[in-house]
Amino acid sequence: MANRGPWPMLGGNAQHTGLAPVSLDLNSVSVKWNALSEIQHSVGWISPAIGEDGTIYAGDGDGVMALDSSGKLKWRVWIHRYPTSWSWSPGIGSGGNIHVGSAYGLVTISNTGQFVWNFTTATPVKCPPTVDDEGRVYFGQYYGPPDAQYYLYCVLPNGTLAWRHEFGPVGISSPAIGYDGIVYAVGAVNSSYDSPYRLAAFNPNGTLLWEFDLNSSVSSSPVVTEDTIYIGCDNARFYAIGTNGSLKWVFEATAGIKTTAAIAADGTIYFGSDDGCLYSLSKNGFLNWAIPSGILDYTQPVIGMDGTVLFGNQSGLVAVSPNGTVKWHLDLETWVYSPAIGEDGTIYVGTWQRGLIAIGPASGVGLEWYVLGVSIGIAIVIAVAFAIVRWKRSK
Repeated sequence: MANRGPWPMLGGNAQHTGLAPVSLDLNSVSVKWNALSEIQHSVGWISPAIGEDGTIYAGDGDGVMALDSSGKLKWRVWIHRYPTSWSWSPGIGSGGNIHVGSAYGLVTISNTGQFVWNFTTATPVKCPPTVDDEGRVYFGQYYGPPDAQYYLYCVLPNGTLAWRHEFGPVGISSPAIGYDGIVYAVGAVNSSYDSPYRLAAFNPNGTLLWEFDLNSSVSSSPVVTEDTIYIGCDNARFYAIGTNGSLKWVFEATAGIKTTAAIAADGTIYFGSDDGCLYSLSKNGFLNWAIPSGILDYTQPVIGMDGTVLFGNQSGLVAVSPNGTVKWHLDLETWVYSPAIGEDGTIYVGTWQRGLIAIGPASGVGLEWYVLGVSIGIAIVIAVAFAIVRWKRSK
């Protein structure tokens, strides 16, 4: 399938690694623009998606909006008939179509804002959909009535079912796809909200390969590398599981892990915990460091090719170097969710109260130069006005 853009889904790719294809080595940043949601609600709770032409797509309550790279609204689709499940991340698929979960299943909208198709499920879809290289869309169901049936779905680009496998509720956890096409998903053992989850692997045709019991509820999504699946659990355990379903190692944090991990180019692992810390682990599961961060639940850090780690917290956006040193903190005075990275390195974040924000390198113009520029401008205006008055009097 053709290129779908620099950040087409959760984590920037079907493996959910959170690794941006550009450097994020910036000494300071500033807001480029701020696009408020029409309903003034939370925007892009997990992450926006970015298309091939730079269009940014984000859920905002009961709709999906598209903005160009300058922040101008291109269109907004109100999905009253198929109300979206708050502001979960969209996924970009075949032909640039936008897939988003809804109260009744999966909704697909064209990149021009036209309704394409709806795939109905028995319970809502709140997980970010994952799209493979052939345009097939993978997703599971959120919790519903006790007698509801639950499946993991694979849907073709035209909206028809490729396969489904009976599977427990996935909550908000998004399936991940390995480089070999194997699908990894976590799902509850039963339909109760406190049910333990298991990680399962499926062939591309939908047949089950193996299951691994996690013995905990899960609020994050699996992340896949060449030979390992990583998943954090609500019971504070972080697992590394081989692609054959065997345990490689487990790390225990001091509180529940409800963020999706991100994996750097060198294999370093980053995730947040309910203890308020951002953790860095080696690929062998040893702790590098943990620093106070305030990272929000249900979000994901993002990593640049230079190793810089970005994440949102309760007040803004934070950048951390690979050694755990805070490089900068941009105060936005609101909750900030998972970043998405544009082709030119622009950082896009959804927020709780300020809509969608684009962030880039600071201009380097300090306050004193700004004040001086304004003063000079005022002086010029006064001088010109005075000259005009004198000219008129001389007539």
